[in-house]
Amino acid sequence: MNKKLFTYLLLVPNESITFKTDDDKVAMACALILGGGQTGVIRMDEASGIEIKIPSLTIFDTNASETIEVYLEMTLAKYLPAHEKEMGKCLETFAYTTLDNRKAFDEKLFAKKESERNKFLANHAEKNQGQYSRWVTLAWSYARAINNKNFMESVSKN
Repeated sequence: MNKKLFTYLLLVPNESITFKTDDDKVAMACALILGGGQTGVIRMDEASGIEIKIPSLTIFDTNASETIEVYLEMTLAKYLPAHEKEMGKCLETFAYTTLDNRKAFDEKLFAKKESERNKFLANHAEKNQGQYSRWVTLAWSYARAINNKNFMESVSKN
């Protein structure tokens, strides 16, 4: 059974970046490793329309480690390896889009043949990223690293 994916907005200056996952904790962990505590994350609850803040902007939090550990129910150091597959999938979904146009972006992306998607994503990122921003390409790099690590581990077990 597929879980419903939520769309999140990564709060960074001068950028509209969204991503998808089915778990607020995965969203938090991805934002923490990508932004080092300097990015916020929100999602809109579809039923109520209420903004849900994910505690990932920890740079100003004097108890950041405790905040992270309480939210994740473990330390970030333990959470990352235990959830790296989910995080790899989440990091792959980062895109320069708004919450309002994410659905249209996904429709365009998945209308492409799988062999054409990487080119579509690269063109999209090039057109939409800020002059000094590389948030999305960094997220994709992390996703590739995680996915390659998991692939190599599965090959070595066989």
